[in-house]
Formats: sequence, C-alpha cells, structure tokens
Amino acid sequence: MKKNVLSFIVLCIAVVMPVNAQSEKIKILESAFVQGGETSLEAFGVSKPENMLVFNSKTNTKYSRTTFMKFKIPEGMNCLNSVRISLQIVVFKNKDFPDSKFDLDVQAVPEGKWSSQSITFNNAPKLGDVLGSAQLDQSLDGKMGRVEIKLKEETVNKLIKESKNGILTIALANNVFSRISAAIGKDSFLIVE
Repeated sequence: MKKNVLSFIVLCIAVVMPVNAQSEKIKILESAFVQGGETSLEAFGVSKPENMLVFNSKTNTKYSRTTFMKFKIPEGMNCLNSVRISLQIVVFKNKDFPDSKFDLDVQAVPEGKWSSQSITFNNAPKLGDVLGSAQLDQSLDGKMGRVEIKLKEETVNKLIKESKNGILTIALANNVFSRISAAIGKDSFLIVE
C-alpha cells in the first residue's frame, strides 16, 4: 500500500512539475504573397520575392493580398507542445483612418503543395482554420517591429502529421478589412517546443 501511495505521489509531482522544454526557432523555408484582380495570374514569388504583403484578403481585387509560408519541422518534433510565430512586420499608417487597427489571421493551409515560383492568386491553396490572430496598431515611424502570435498546437500537429514530410504551410490573411495593410519581413520564424 505504501509503495502504491508513494508511486502515485511521485507520478503527480512529475506531472505537475514544469518541464523546461527547449524552444527552437524554425526559419521560413519558402514564402510568397498572392494578389488578386488583374494581377491574379502573376507569381510574385518570382517578380517580387522580397515582398510579403497582407491586405483585404477576402476579396479578388488588385489590393487583395495574402502571404503564404512553409516551414520544415525537424525530424523527431512530431508532437509540439507550444507553437508561436514571430513576425517581423510593419503595419502601414493610413492618415485617413489613424485609429484603425490591422487584423491579422494566421491560417492553416491543409494542401501545402505550392512553390514560390508558381503560386498565384488563382492557383493558391484554400485556407483552413484560423490558428491564431492579432489586432495590431499602425506603425508610427514606418519601421518594422515584431509580434508573436500563439498558434493552436493541436491543429499544427495535425497539419504536420498529414503533410507526411514535416512541412507546415500557413497563410497570413487580413479577413476583417479596415483599410490598413501590412508587410512581413523575411526575418520571421516559428518558435516551437
């Protein structure tokens, strides 16, 4: 009986004690933005590889922009306990709407077969569930800042498992239009534990 009680106490302590998980940064493997309207057939990953823009993602106009990103999750990290995306971002100031905020959604992309060399608005994969979101202020100085957004671990783990090659694809979208746009910097990455 004492042995069972002692085993139970040890088990409870092991479960309750915080685990010092090592976090790991995972850089972007591939990225591109797509744009609607008369430019909906253009592969901006070729013509403007340095740009990653987000604006009014739910429409099909030349101002509709969504950014896609791929990350290669290291082998052995098949069950993540924590996932955050750290974005280098500038939210452009709109003098006509100075109090407006920018709504940024990080969305799952279940069908991750795309290339920055060929993805366009017309052939872009469908967006899935929202993994995380943030409401951001406009940049007062026009410079890049940094924001971290916590992502839903269960959905991320499912996406990685279903990819069969450890590739996680996400999209950055602006689904609540507020006349504000943003640019994402290449120094963006995942933080996983």
